[in-house]
Amino acid sequence: MTATQGLVAMASEILKEVRAEIERTLEEAASRARKMLEDSWKLANQRYEQILLDYESRADSEAKKVVSKAEIDSKLSLLKLREELVEAVFKAVKEKLKDYVKSKEYRNDFLWALLEKAVAAIPSEKVIVTLNSSDKKLATKEKLKKLSRSLGKELVLSENAGNFLGGVIVSSPDERYVINASLEVLLERAKPSLRVKVASMLFEEV
Repeated sequence: MTATQGLVAMASEILKEVRAEIERTLEEAASRARKMLEDSWKLANQRYEQILLDYESRADSEAKKVVSKAEIDSKLSLLKLREELVEAVFKAVKEKLKDYVKSKEYRNDFLWALLEKAVAAIPSEKVIVTLNSSDKKLATKEKLKKLSRSLGKELVLSENAGNFLGGVIVSSPDERYVINASLEVLLERAKPSLRVKVASMLFEEV
């Protein structure tokens, strides 16, 4: 499983936890949208009758404009709600990641698997590795030597700690090649596909 797939899976789990609340919110939004349309039709009919008395030839066009505007407003309102809910899921994923970086799975496996993939993509015999302050403590000399041997490259830990939640940033010594595999950046890269998946799960029945 790739890092992106892992983040998508994590988002799916969060969706299951908050789905009931989201469905309730969406039902309320749909109810408001329906009421907006009903009110707009009433208003349109009232205006239609009035316009019909004064400008019979223009009545149909004017009434349709009123209804069309109400339909657009209701759709925009629903789209705004959907975007807010999708962003709420992304925020929940970020919160979940704060717990994940403290887990044994992350510290023992995920971080180093991510590091290996990133290092392998740098066309340089020497690679500078940047970790956050917490993960930096895990990168002992023995660990880096072992990884250097297995990857066939010299790994050098940067003196400066990265200001990111987790993951890794690697680069060639001249910084001509840089790969940012921090969790924040990975989440942003996954956002397009994640957004489609989240939106589909949230709104497939709405």
